[in-house]
Amino acid sequence: MPRLRMKDTEIEEIKRKILDTAFAMVSKEGFANLSMRKLASRMKMTAANIYNYYSNKDELNIEMRRYGYIILHDNIIKSFERAKNMEEKVAFLIYEFVSFGITHPNYYDLMFNMATPKFSDYIGTPMEELATREYDSSMRVFELAQKTTREYVESGGIAIIDTDRTIIILLSFLHGVITLYNSRLLNNIDPKPEETVREIVSLFIEIIRNLKNNEPIKEFIKGLDNVLPNQDYRLTFKE
Repeated sequence: MPRLRMKDTEIEEIKRKILDTAFAMVSKEGFANLSMRKLASRMKMTAANIYNYYSNKDELNIEMRRYGYIILHDNIIKSFERAKNMEEKVAFLIYEFVSFGITHPNYYDLMFNMATPKFSDYIGTPMEELATREYDSSMRVFELAQKTTREYVESGGIAIIDTDRTIIILLSFLHGVITLYNSRLLNNIDPKPEETVREIVSLFIEIIRNLKNNEPIKEFIKGLDNVLPNQDYRLTFKE
């Protein structure tokens, strides 16, 4: 009797399980040590069978990252439906980003921490088309943050230098909080890390709210446009 063809939903479920397993392996062993053969063994599949779902580890890398951005974007959009004003939208944007990083540490680590191949590394390769889809997913998140920040500034909020730089500064702060928590470094210096993260994020949101329509602070921020480019803090970067 011929084998019945799998339903699309069944195929997607298997692909999702493969991604989840790959995430766990990359988080523990690093992307460089991931191989299709190891992954197949962990999934209790034959090496030949796993290639029916993903062609190579680069496709896995791209799809894992793309799926992570889709989850993050959808979570933010859903939370925005509950927002009554721009202040709440900004608050939800911050809360959802931190919540995603803490509840999906494997995704977050791959998307924002690990030195895995990125979109630019796939340009001119057979993976470029798929990598473009992942890049588009990441840009949907950035553009959503950009639009929210711009609308907040237009409603009386404060932008530091410009909208894009404000997002980068915001991301840098939140990334630090998430990474401290996920790496468990916070546990070494704080007996209640979860409570501390909640307090830090709530305090940060409250500061942003209190900056709105604050003219003295706005003038100070404007002055940074002339000061920051001329400062030499002697930062060094790898060549």
